[in-house]
Parts: sequence; C-alpha cells; structure tokens
Amino acid sequence: MSALDKLKKLNAGLTTETKKKDTRERPEMPVPPAVKLAFTRLIPAQRIAKVAEERIKIENALVSDEMMGVYAETLFTQGSRPTNPRISLDKDGRPDISGLFQVQERFKIQVEDGPAELRDRLISSFRKAGLSAEVAENLVEKEIAYTPTTTLKKPLNELAEGTDVEKSAADKIISLCIGESAAPLTPAEKEAALAQYDIATVRDGFLERVRAYVTSALQLRMVFKVVTPVHFVSHGKFAESDTPEEQVKRLAEEAAKLVIGTPLKK
Repeated sequence: MSALDKLKKLNAGLTTETKKKDTRERPEMPVPPAVKLAFTRLIPAQRIAKVAEERIKIENALVSDEMMGVYAETLFTQGSRPTNPRISLDKDGRPDISGLFQVQERFKIQVEDGPAELRDRLISSFRKAGLSAEVAENLVEKEIAYTPTTTLKKPLNELAEGTDVEKSAADKIISLCIGESAAPLTPAEKEAALAQYDIATVRDGFLERVRAYVTSALQLRMVFKVVTPVHFVSHGKFAESDTPEEQVKRLAEEAAKLVIGTPLKK
C-alpha cells in the first residue's frame, strides 16, 4: 500500500471540514409586539457600538502608545517597575476624566523576518531600534527564552506525492496515524519532512530588571519597540464631578459627535 493509499485510509476516518455558502433564502419572521420597542433600540445600539469600538481602537492606540513613553521615563527614573498609574484631566479645577494606564507582564516581540537564526534576528531588531550591540546581545542572552517547535514542512498529501524521500517519510508518518507499525524516520526523511523553529518568549520579571540594561529613558523606549509590554487604558471615568443630569447631557453630546461629528483619525 502506497503512502497515498494509506492517506486515503486515514482521511476516511476523519471529518472533512468545509465551508459552504448558504444560498438559501432566509425566511421572514415578524417581530413579536412584546419586543418591538427593544428591537428598535437594539439595532441602533449595535450600529453605535460598532462606531464606538472603532473609535476606541484608534484613540486607545494613540493614548496608550504615548503613555508608554511616559511609563518608560518613570521606570528609568524610579529604577524599578512602577505601579500602573491613574491618568486624569480636570475641568474647572475638579476631576473630570480619568483612566487607569495598565502595563502588563505580557509581551509582543517585534522581530524581523529572514533566514537567520532567531537569536541573530532578535539582536538585529534591537540594533535597528537604536541599541548598541552589547546591550542587544545582553538582552537576548539573558531575557529571551526559546521554545523549540516541530511541524511538517508540507501537508501530508504533498509529502506523499513528492520526492522519494518525502514519500518514504509520509508513508511512515501515515502508517503510525492509522495504527500500523513503522520504522523511525531516517535523518534524510526528517530533513525532508520536518521543520523545527524556535518561539521566543520573555522571561518572567523582565519589567523589574530591564532598567539595568540601559543608561537612558530613550534607550528604554528603544527596548520597548522590540519587546513591547501589552498596554492599554481601562477603568475610564467621565464627568466625575458633574451631577447625574450633567453627565447624561455630556454623554449625549459625545455620542452625537461620535456618530455625525468629528471623523475618525486614520
């Protein structure tokens, strides 16, 4: 039995996932009288929410990215990770708008693509961000962990129709999947069928230690261009010192601006 025949046997026991376009006409259903008012409120609310979500995404990115620079200044001056700060604006000398700027111990690693080893690409990314070779290498050596990950280079059907060594590797892999015995893959078969790469992760406690690697807040901002903590504004309060009636009025004004007023920034 060839690798392709074995693959057909394997596929016979699997559920094929296909996305079929629904071409049927949708039936019309009347809105029950008991929920007509709720329905007339629901749909506009959904439309407003969609506009609001887009605005939140854009403005949160602008505010939180700028605040990340302030956070870097504070971390550098203080020498250790600061407590997530509250940011606020006053109106007529009283608290008006506030939120909590959160910086979490979760990271996005911005590493350049390319054929080089992950470690070298990380060093290069830090160097391009503006850090010296010494700082870049120290960060990569001491603060980045690597998790080896192994996958197939090609789907099984492509391996089963490929070169002789790919077919041989596919035959062994598929045999194991359908409960048949198979010899271990030879080095050539492993090379042909398997791909291994590393996933980079940031070591726990990075924000407590990162100050030790830099000599200025600017360098710290350079570090955060590559190893970027998850950051955002939350727990927002609006019109804090106003009466409930004034709060409703101002929220209505902001909602009108959102829907028909100032266009979204690109």
